[in-house]
Amino acid sequence: MSSPTTSPTPRATPRHDATPSRHLQIEQCDAVELVARFGSPLYVVSESALRSRIAEWVEALAMAWPNGPTRVLPSVKANTVLAVQQIVRDTGCGADTFGAGEYEITRRVGFDPATVSVNGQKTPELIERAIADGARLTVDNIDELPEIRRAAARLGRVAKVRIRVRPPLDGWDSPSDLIAEAVPTSTIMGIYKPGVPVHQLARLSPADFGDEIDLVGLHAHVARNTRDPQYWALAAREVIDIAAVVRRSLPGWVLREIDLGGGFPSQDDNVGAAIDRVREKYAHSAVPTPAEYMQVMADALRVYGRPRLRCRWRPAFGGAGTWPVQLVRSPSRHRHAP
Repeated sequence: MSSPTTSPTPRATPRHDATPSRHLQIEQCDAVELVARFGSPLYVVSESALRSRIAEWVEALAMAWPNGPTRVLPSVKANTVLAVQQIVRDTGCGADTFGAGEYEITRRVGFDPATVSVNGQKTPELIERAIADGARLTVDNIDELPEIRRAAARLGRVAKVRIRVRPPLDGWDSPSDLIAEAVPTSTIMGIYKPGVPVHQLARLSPADFGDEIDLVGLHAHVARNTRDPQYWALAAREVIDIAAVVRRSLPGWVLREIDLGGGFPSQDDNVGAAIDRVREKYAHSAVPTPAEYMQVMADALRVYGRPRLRCRWRPAFGGAGTWPVQLVRSPSRHRHAP
């Protein structure tokens, strides 16, 4: 598919003007009056800029993947203020959570649980609550499956589960932007441990899921190691390779959701600004647009996925904004063969 022909939604930026009194003004609010009212230090979020930024990523994702429904999942850890999360909810986004505290935030502000991903450490109480609500459970370790099955059985529900996988980023030898040492990104990702190793995925069996778990898809967090969109295209292809391994382990299983992200660079990106080689690398280049990131990932999934999985592969695809994670949903309800 060619790149989108329409321009992305223009991004709003907070206005920082000076009033006749020479006070800083943010979105027509006098900064001195804000501090007098709320105290200092004070962090101010521009609602118009936040909504515009979200709309830009949502539009880019939908245009890149017209094959099915898509949804952006901003990470709750980016800002845990309830009022900010209410704005995110109002835009139609889902939420990526880590632990019980972040999940509780999504419940308080009224996110649709079906659009919430529950990641990271999970107590038995959090697992049971997420299943009861209908949220997605993203497992980092196969050892989590028995507890999920027990909780689902107690509730008489089927748990919606995605497995976190670890794309190796083989061949991506460019140094990461994250550290001063010129260490290849593939080496860093080899050290980065969260997620289920491929050799464990190859040993999965339908008995690991039983009737209590519906394995709806895969999740991968590849971290913000570079601005290059081809890095995310490679990650997308490797997720498809991993999906093929799971498919061999679970005959009849269909990939329906792909949750793929890791912190895309924003237009205000300053990662690596204190590292000479990184600063010099980007000195004369702009940060790619959301549309560019979403398009290369969608193209990689579309071109590489169908022949690799040898099936009528029609999941939806997702992409994130300045936050790390995103959910992809398809109306298909197929499960792995019993």
